Amino acid sequence: MRWTVVVAGALVPAPLAAELCAGVRAVPLLARGTAEPLQAIDNAPAHWAWLWRALGGQGAPVLAPYFLPRHAGSRPGDAPEDNAKLWVCDPVHFAVGLDDVQAQALAAPLTEAESRALFAPAAEAAQACGATLIASEGRWLLRPESPWTLDTVPLDAALGQSVRQLWPRGADALHWRKLLTEVQMRWHEHPVNEARAQRGSAVVNGLWLHGGGTYAPLPPARWQAAVGDDPVLHGWLCATGATPAACVDHAAPLPRTAAALVLDDRLWPSHLAQDWPAWQRAVDATATRLQTLTAHAYAQGAQAVEVVLCGQRSTRTCTLRESDRWRFWRNTPLPQLLAEPLA
Repeated sequence: MRWTVVVAGALVPAPLAAELCAGVRAVPLLARGTAEPLQAIDNAPAHWAWLWRALGGQGAPVLAPYFLPRHAGSRPGDAPEDNAKLWVCDPVHFAVGLDDVQAQALAAPLTEAESRALFAPAAEAAQACGATLIASEGRWLLRPESPWTLDTVPLDAALGQSVRQLWPRGADALHWRKLLTEVQMRWHEHPVNEARAQRGSAVVNGLWLHGGGTYAPLPPARWQAAVGDDPVLHGWLCATGATPAACVDHAAPLPRTAAALVLDDRLWPSHLAQDWPAWQRAVDATATRLQTLTAHAYAQGAQAVEVVLCGQRSTRTCTLRESDRWRFWRNTPLPQLLAEPLA
């Protein structure tokens, strides 16, 4: 029995590793654990791809159906009422240059009031195009009346990139482009965007479609509980047959079990933005959290803690045991542990 802690954004570009790690507090338990070689991940971001595969998923991670809250009285692993194909539909800013278009995250996230105001016309546009836009667990999901066949790219993999080669492709690409155009027309000169422009925030002028699929139960997992703030992690674990009560956020007391899965993504926003000073500041909090989780896991009878360090497209697993603290001959330098080769 073991705990698994997945640390999103822990691996940094190899050329920067020595400089970045020189300014952060080392984590002795990582240095003395058993570190495996880097593992390449095809789908970005690496932490979602690793989690999806570890929980028995096949292919690219399917996110959208698992955001839907379970109905009262449903049994763990029950499918939603219908088997519709759903997509994550994230509001973004498209930065249009002379010969390029880039998808950018909203540096100033939408407030709840802004989200509601923009959602209404977007939902009207979706309805006009034969689809339904759903707000669930703080995310927007799209349900076409007839299932769409599309190949999409995760938003995190598209941010800051030229999107001309990253647009959704496939038999239903034209349906998506028509809906996107309808939304963009309704949002053009929308009061929310006018107010954002006046205060210097990026306007919301597009949606990014990704993470689509249909709900399916996942195989029984080796973890009995999940800790994390993203509802998709909880949805995935419930799909393995775990009870909703086994899924808690970081503010809740840690579960009393010898086998738990933890997603710590506090490093991910700064990693994604390549804001390395912010990443360095966040590492100390991550290290403290890791020490707390490890001590708690051992107290619950866990035989080991595996720490999955994730970057953009790579992971490295370090296995920790209580006896490691006496193995002074093991002292892997932190830059060596956290370096991710550039593609």
